[in-house]
Amino acid sequence: MAGGEPSDILNYRIPDFAGITDGWAKDGNRTLNEEDLLKQSLAEHKLDLDFGSPHNHYLSELIKMSLWNIYSERGEDRWRDRFGYQNRHYRNDNGAWEAWQSARDESYRDHYDRLRPTYASYIKRTKKTDENGVEKIIEEKIRYESCSKACYQKLWREIFLETYQNEFDAEFDDTQFNVFRRSEPEGFNIGVDMGQHYSYQWGLIDTYNQNFRLISIDGYENEYRGVYEVNFQDRFNWYSNNSVIEFDYRNLRVFESSDFTNGIFESGDLVGASMLVTNYGGASKDVELKMIGNLAGRPKSKILPVGRLTAAKTVMLDRAYSGQLSSLNLHQQARVGMSIDGTSVYNGSFPIRAQAEIKSFEILSYDPLSGVGMARVTMINPSEEASLAGIEVTLRIDNAEVVQREFDRLQAKSSNPETLQFKLTDPFDGLRTGRLQGSVSLSMNNRQMDTSTNSYRFIRTSALATYFHRLVAGEDIGMPVTDPRQRLSEIQDLIRAETRSIIQSRGEQNPWKSDPHATMVGQLAENFRSTGIDVKSKDPLPDDLAEIAAHYQNVGNMLIGFKDEIHNPAFHNNREEYIDLIKSFSNQKAKKK
Repeated sequence: MAGGEPSDILNYRIPDFAGITDGWAKDGNRTLNEEDLLKQSLAEHKLDLDFGSPHNHYLSELIKMSLWNIYSERGEDRWRDRFGYQNRHYRNDNGAWEAWQSARDESYRDHYDRLRPTYASYIKRTKKTDENGVEKIIEEKIRYESCSKACYQKLWREIFLETYQNEFDAEFDDTQFNVFRRSEPEGFNIGVDMGQHYSYQWGLIDTYNQNFRLISIDGYENEYRGVYEVNFQDRFNWYSNNSVIEFDYRNLRVFESSDFTNGIFESGDLVGASMLVTNYGGASKDVELKMIGNLAGRPKSKILPVGRLTAAKTVMLDRAYSGQLSSLNLHQQARVGMSIDGTSVYNGSFPIRAQAEIKSFEILSYDPLSGVGMARVTMINPSEEASLAGIEVTLRIDNAEVVQREFDRLQAKSSNPETLQFKLTDPFDGLRTGRLQGSVSLSMNNRQMDTSTNSYRFIRTSALATYFHRLVAGEDIGMPVTDPRQRLSEIQDLIRAETRSIIQSRGEQNPWKSDPHATMVGQLAENFRSTGIDVKSKDPLPDDLAEIAAHYQNVGNMLIGFKDEIHNPAFHNNREEYIDLIKSFSNQKAKKK
């Protein structure tokens, strides 16, 4: 920058480039290998090998060919007859070693057996402290076996195998050395030619690659400089003559823009937004800004002049340019952002909150005989201000009277648990299902703020048996019954269903023995005993007790029919114990005085 303006003086450093090091291969040039060089030299000297197949072997493999390879490749197996040796030991190095080991008359064989191990020693130094606390160095000479007898014998065998083949070839081929001597000059010439070609080739390749590398470095620098400078000038001119607006969505912030703010976003709130905008270009521009997202109506647009070469500045939409949040449900995610010249910019979302919310709602307890229960609702105010008014709580439980209570304003960031009592109009309504369904709502200034639902299940076995007993005994059942016969029929149907449910869910258990109190027939038997009626007595009963006994007899006759559903060969006593419980309250036919 010079005087606050961008400079078109280019100052840059070309990145390091080591150059292309394998130009010879990249240009598609061929490199001759050992086989190619050998063929070339043989052709120049007009020579042809009369043994083996040179085209199938590298030079390093050809020099390893032995007398046996030559005979085998020419198909001349007559060597056995020619030399008079039929023993396979002379054909194979390992076989020869075995044969030598069995030659007891061989003097060197005895020497092999008399090989002895050798030993060496070293000085071991350790630090020790004497009784006076003086540290001393103790030296100890340690003798060890440096090479065992087996080690020397292994070395002997390796030397034997290494020299045997050459000795054998020289021993049995009279013309071998003569042929070697005659071919030495030609071999020398071929070797010289191959070496010269090899050296020339690699010298050529090395020089080629070095020059190629230097040229590639120069080419890279020239090409880089040309492309970089042209592109820079084009880009500089474009930036100088245009506006280049950048807006950073990461800095987009949505906020409350009304006169009353409490730190939460509520449905219907006025909201504004702000964001950083930068103009890197040399031309100014009028930018159109507008609130967008989950908003009601059409927010007003704002035209903002952005000068040339403007550093990052905060642009804001508030007050007259604010937007109003749509009617969104509590805890629903709202998405609000900003439009810049038609480009939509968002930065996540936020939840809709309220000054009075339900954190939790639960039915704590319920007495199925009285129909009275307790529920607890915990109210919270997540805002930074107290609620604008007091809170009205409405509790609705199915078949119960509606409960309404007024509470004071909720303080900022507060949590308020409250307990409410409810009562079913007729407790029998709860016994029909063994389940309560309820809801609670919070209202402020006649506007519902939040609502929640929950349910409560209870074990109705004992309550059904007790309700039946109170009904037939004429005791209080919580609410007068207009049609006792109809109610008696309903309670018997419920007793039948509950008994069957216990039978079907018992698994391999025998609740009529282990826990009769938890079964329907056990509860009926317990309640019947409270009447003092002796089912084994043949004495006539008073009218009221006779009527009670008759109703129990009818229920017993109904439940005894389920005995066949209890049978289980592995638990044969289940049925008998079930029947015994029924007989305890329905064994005697009701009589009147």
